[in-house]
Amino acid sequence: MPKKMKMDDAKMQEHWKMHKKMMGWKMLVLGALILANTNWNVVSWPNFIGGVLAIAGIAKLIMSNCK
Repeated sequence: MPKKMKMDDAKMQEHWKMHKKMMGWKMLVLGALILANTNWNVVSWPNFIGGVLAIAGIAKLIMSNCK
């Protein structure tokens, strides 16, 4: 079982702020994609949701190393 990394408070707060900022950007992009699909109806909603989930999974695989 891996040991938990201990960080001091300043590093932990900075790390948490980075995650919050990334989550904000993800939500902004997702909202923009939903608005675009609503206005122009590029693909059907099931295909849109599947595509968004696939892109989110790929992004998590690529950005899984958090230091």
